[in-house]
Amino acid sequence: MTRTTSERRAAQEDVTSSDVVSPLRRASITGRIFLVVAINLAGLVALALVLTGVGGQLRLAWNDLRATNQAVEQLFDIERAAYRLHREARSFLDRPDEERRGEFEAAKAVFTGVLLRAVDGGTPEGRTELAEFADAARRFLFGFDDLRGLEIDIRLLYENEFADLVPRVRERLDALDLAIRPNDVELRPLVAAAYDRFAAFRVDLVAYRQERRSELLDDARRARDGFAAALHEIGRSEAPDSRGYAIERFASEVREMDSIFSRLEYIADRRARWLAGAVEGNRVEMTALLQRAVDRQEELESRAIRRFDDLFGAAIWRFAAITAVFAALSLWASIKVARTIRAPLTEARGAMSAVVVGDTDRPIAGLEARDEIGDMARSIEVFRQEVAGIRRREEEHGAQERRWYGILETSPIGIAILSASDGRPVFRNRRYDQLFGLTDDAEASPPRPRDGFADPDDAVRLSEAVGVGRGVSGWQALMRRLDGSTWWGLLEVRPIDFAGRVDSSMWSNTIPVVW
Repeated sequence: MTRTTSERRAAQEDVTSSDVVSPLRRASITGRIFLVVAINLAGLVALALVLTGVGGQLRLAWNDLRATNQAVEQLFDIERAAYRLHREARSFLDRPDEERRGEFEAAKAVFTGVLLRAVDGGTPEGRTELAEFADAARRFLFGFDDLRGLEIDIRLLYENEFADLVPRVRERLDALDLAIRPNDVELRPLVAAAYDRFAAFRVDLVAYRQERRSELLDDARRARDGFAAALHEIGRSEAPDSRGYAIERFASEVREMDSIFSRLEYIADRRARWLAGAVEGNRVEMTALLQRAVDRQEELESRAIRRFDDLFGAAIWRFAAITAVFAALSLWASIKVARTIRAPLTEARGAMSAVVVGDTDRPIAGLEARDEIGDMARSIEVFRQEVAGIRRREEEHGAQERRWYGILETSPIGIAILSASDGRPVFRNRRYDQLFGLTDDAEASPPRPRDGFADPDDAVRLSEAVGVGRGVSGWQALMRRLDGSTWWGLLEVRPIDFAGRVDSSMWSNTIPVVW
C-alpha cells in the first residue's frame, strides 16, 4: 500500500524526533566503549586509593600487633630467665659451693641480657612496667649479694675459729682420756660421751655449712649441750686431778663453741630475714610485676588484634561496596552502550531490508546521530532516496510507456518495432496486424516484415538503404498479406531505443491502390 506524501513526511518527523533520545548517540562507538573502560578504570583507581589508605592503617595496626607480640615473647623470655635465676639462687643458698655459684652467675648474665633487650626494644607502656620489674630485680640481686656477704662471714668463721677449735678440743679430749685411769669405770663412759657429742657437734656444723638447713643448727646445739653436760659430770667426779684437768682445760673451748653458735645463729637469723624480705619478697614482687606486665601486654595484643580485625573487616566492606558500585555502573553503562549499538543496527538492517524489497516509504531512524551508525543510517537514507527516485522515474516511465503504447495502439498507421538482432517484431499495433493480415494464431511465431514484401528484392534494398542512411522515409513497396493479397505501402524505418535496447521501428501506411 503506497503512502501519501504527507504520511511519509509525518512518519519521517516522528522517527527524527524520537531517534536521538540518548546523549550517548552523540558520541562515537569507540567513545562509548571507552566510557565503559573509563568506568572500570575509575573503579580500579578507587580500589587503589582505598587500598592505599586502608593499607597504611593496616600496616600500622600490623606493626602494633607484631610489636605487642614481640613484647609478650620477650616477657616470656624474661619469665624463663627469672625462673632459672631464682632456681640457681635457691640452689646456691642451699649449698653455697663454687659450682653452684658459677651456675648462678651464668643465670644472672642471661637474665640481665634478656631484661636489657626487653627494656630497650619494648613499647612505652611496657618500658614503664619493665622499669618497675627491673627495680625489683635489682633489689633481689642486691639482697642476694648481701646473702653472699653472710656466706663469706660463715666461711671465714669456719675457716678461722671453727677450724682452730676442732683440733684443740680433740687434743683436750685426748689428754683427758689419758689422765683417767683405765680401771675408772665411772669417768670412762663420760669421756666417751664427750667424744661422741663433740663429734656430732662437728658433723652437724660441717653439714650446715654445706646445706644451710636450720635443723642442723638445732642438732649441733643439742650436741654441744650434751658435750657440756658430759664435761659437767666429769667435773663432779671424786678424782680431783682428772676433774680439775677437764674443768680448767675445756672452759675456753666451751666459750668458743658458744661464741661460734651465737654468731652462726645471728647470721642464720639475718639470712632468714634477708631470704624472707630482700630475696624472697623481691622474688614474689618480681613474679607479680612480671605477671602484670604479661597481662598488660596480652591485653594490648588482644586490642591490637581487634583493631587489625576491625580495619581488615572495614577494608573488605569498602572493597565490596566500591566493587559493587562500579560493577553496577559498568553493567549499566554496558547495557546502555550495547542498546545504543544493537537497537540502531537492528533498525538500520530493517530499513535496508525494506529498501531492498521496495518499501521506500519507510523512514530511516537515527539520521541525527553523530556516530558511525548514524553515518550508516544517512547512507541508507541516501540509498533509499535514490531507490525511491528510480522507482518514481520507473513509474513515470511506465506511465509514459503506457501512454505511448496507447497512442501506438490507437494509431491509424501500422507500426511495428523490430528486433535489431533477428528482425522479428517485438511490438505491433492493431493497424499493423490488419495491414499484414495477422491473426492471434500468428502470435506464437510472427513473421518478419521482410517476409511481407511481394518482391524479396525490395526487402533487400530497404535493408541496405536503412543500413546506409540510418533509416528511410517515404519508401514505397508492394506488400503481401498472409492470405496472399497485396497492397501498396508507404514505409518509414527509424532506429529507436525500446525497452533498453536499440531496435528499429517500421511505420507502415497504405496508399489508395489495393492489388
